[in-house]
Amino acid sequence: MFVEVTLGGYTSGWEFAGSEKFQSWTKSRPWQGDGGICVIRTGEVGPIDELVHSVSKNIRGMNGTDRPVAIRLIECGGINGTPFQALLCALELAPTLSVFDARSYIRERLLDRPTVFILKESDLVPPSAWEEFVALIEHYRKQTVPICALIFDKSASVHVEPTCDFTIGRCLHHVLTNATTSPVDLVWSAYVHLRVYWESAGSMGRAIAIGEFIAGLSAGDDERLEELLQEFALLMSKHPSFPMLSRIILEVDAGGNIPANVIHELVEKGLMWRPAGTHSPRVVPWAARALLKTASLKGREVGNLRHSLVCSPLAAEILALCLQTEQFVRSRLHNRGNLERLSADSKASAAHTRFSSGAETAIVYPNAHPSPPSRAEDIWVFASLGELFGCCPSVAVSDLDREVLYLRNGIAHGHYVGWHQVKMALKQIRRSAALY
Repeated sequence: MFVEVTLGGYTSGWEFAGSEKFQSWTKSRPWQGDGGICVIRTGEVGPIDELVHSVSKNIRGMNGTDRPVAIRLIECGGINGTPFQALLCALELAPTLSVFDARSYIRERLLDRPTVFILKESDLVPPSAWEEFVALIEHYRKQTVPICALIFDKSASVHVEPTCDFTIGRCLHHVLTNATTSPVDLVWSAYVHLRVYWESAGSMGRAIAIGEFIAGLSAGDDERLEELLQEFALLMSKHPSFPMLSRIILEVDAGGNIPANVIHELVEKGLMWRPAGTHSPRVVPWAARALLKTASLKGREVGNLRHSLVCSPLAAEILALCLQTEQFVRSRLHNRGNLERLSADSKASAAHTRFSSGAETAIVYPNAHPSPPSRAEDIWVFASLGELFGCCPSVAVSDLDREVLYLRNGIAHGHYVGWHQVKMALKQIRRSAALY
């Protein structure tokens, strides 16, 4: 299951670590049978409205042609009472009813239509109250009162399985996918959505807050977007644990290391995260911005924090395009290069020799490959794009050809990726579309 999120005027699906587990729970359709509880862990800044919409849509989809399922949203805590009291009120029963007296009334209310109760906190609910509620649901199930409840848990205080982690998400759309058929303004909106997702470190609630903060941004005004992201980061630096992060980063900048238990604590506090496809935590982008602006960093952490700001999904998308376009350029320049201008001691010649002799350790083709680059004329496969350009007539190499090289190198070396790079990529896409 993915959650639909709108940022910068663009709607995209987000996937979470708990998406598959929640999908498995809804596939079993407990509301049509014995009932039960599922917990969705949202974190402190969980976007309840978006989650309610998406889980309701998923539940109804999984219900299919069975008896129609009702979905009831219940607020609990504070003036709404305990989860059990709030449930009684939602069923139009007196909140003072005892567990025993309420049983028959609840069974009667649920006879006509299967129901999923979605419980969220309007005010803090003590863990003990949640424990009592979970025990009560299990007790009622044994008494043939099948209550089906979905609990949005923002403080990790409900301990029951299945518990589905919806704290950190992954944005599913690509900026350049439909670039040839989409107006530039739509590409811009998709770009802003992805940038906001990255800046929020996958926190949907924080992403929505950033989206509201940048509302009114003009299409294409990337400088203003950067200014607003920086302003938001400085506001967020009032996070109660930010001074702790700042102190630790200063120590690491001077040559220290972060203990594993401290990294775990910072992840729990939302100040470090592990982006999809990576293997080690890093400082969340908004905190990296604030640290680069406010902390007196002089050592190795400057580069690490700069890297935290690079929107990796966008960089990967553009880099993939560059690799594809580079092959198109190489094919077009086939047989245009002057082999005599490629010196015998060039990097390409040395790499080709290593590969042909079996001494190359990084470039390895399987024995079953239909056409490994072992022929003498395959030396061009090992030449860098710059070397290839240098061996071709200048009239054969266009400015757009050279832009592929500059764009790819900039991204491969870890430089910042923004709207300027997207526009460069769009030029390459439109050139390719015109040629095929």
